[in-house]
Amino acid sequence: MEKVENKLMYHFHKPKIKPEEWKVDNEIIIDNNYNSPLVYNSVYKNGTGLWINDDKFESAVFISEEMVQKGTDEYMLSLIENREEYLKRVKQVREFLGEICGILRDLSIANREMGLEDYRIKHHPEYLSRFHSLWVCEKEQLEYWEKMLNKECELYELSLTGTILRANAAYLPNFGFSRERAESVSEKYWNIPQIRDKSKDEFLFQGKARILRKVII
Repeated sequence: MEKVENKLMYHFHKPKIKPEEWKVDNEIIIDNNYNSPLVYNSVYKNGTGLWINDDKFESAVFISEEMVQKGTDEYMLSLIENREEYLKRVKQVREFLGEICGILRDLSIANREMGLEDYRIKHHPEYLSRFHSLWVCEKEQLEYWEKMLNKECELYELSLTGTILRANAAYLPNFGFSRERAESVSEKYWNIPQIRDKSKDEFLFQGKARILRKVII
């Protein structure tokens, strides 16, 4: 980890998250009371129970029961004679599967984040936590992170005073890993190799972040 004072760095921010704070000249305090939005939306939300839109859930249960009772082939054949009903059912199933995919993505992120945090607590408790840090980068990494995040984020130039920890996205556990497997491959994320693709570096930050300007990208 490294102490910094008035260090120029960059942050990609989702516009809908606390827009009242992300104004030029505002100063934001990042400490253990701060919750990283990505971690909050995956770990904390799912920790209180997964949910699916009630209407889509009820439709999916109804379709599933009919398939079980009639058999999948018979059920689908029964819909062919009624094109309108067939298209309605297909739309309902697609919507339901879309929500399931979103939940599985959240669970994958949750497993990754909890595995990383388990490893940090056991082996490097003095390191900054991804749960309670602002994620920032240097100019050298802007191109990479812009490609990854630009569609849904705004870019801000910040002046940082506090503590940073350098990591690298290439060493994040893969999507689909269990929490235990994610923990088992976390060492290189927390202690990155000297020889690596530095364009994928990311930094965890705690301290005072002053917003200098919004960068047009």
